[in-house]
Amino acid sequence: MKQAALFDLQSLIEEVLDNLTPRAQAKGLGLDLHYATGASRRFVGDANRILQIVSILVGNAIKFTDRGSVAIKVEEIDRREDRDNMAMLRISVEDSGVGISLTAQTKLFQKLWRHDSSSMPASGGAALGLAICRKLAELMKGEIGVMSEEGVGSKFWFTMQLPRQRDLASDQRDADIEGGNRSVA
Repeated sequence: MKQAALFDLQSLIEEVLDNLTPRAQAKGLGLDLHYATGASRRFVGDANRILQIVSILVGNAIKFTDRGSVAIKVEEIDRREDRDNMAMLRISVEDSGVGISLTAQTKLFQKLWRHDSSSMPASGGAALGLAICRKLAELMKGEIGVMSEEGVGSKFWFTMQLPRQRDLASDQRDADIEGGNRSVA
């Protein structure tokens, strides 16, 4: 088991975008990050778990989107100052891709399931990646889900509970540069 470490969540997600921007640009897709104003940036936890989930979700969104955009949104949905300075975070990845039927949505996060709909690209479906995302989200005391409509697009989201970094100097830096948007055309 990895030891928890300090990390900057916005920088971590920007790293994912940097890695996946060439794939999005090759398809002519917009790739946007919306980091909510007021949301904390510095946390203690396993950054690799978050990196893996966001990489899988954004990678899948790019894979199944032929035109339009992929947007990542980060928001802090619950602050628990009274409980070890904990935060409940929600990260969502929304695309304008092919969408997923209601029947398929119920099976997406199951191990070894593969979506075989003719509306999906020949390269396959969700497979093991989403099952891994579910397990990682659960390890961070969160959950994962999807909202989708065929032909319209999908919005995958996950929550996680993390302690904020306790450092007055970094809190002031966060206040000075809170929130942020980033777009790649």
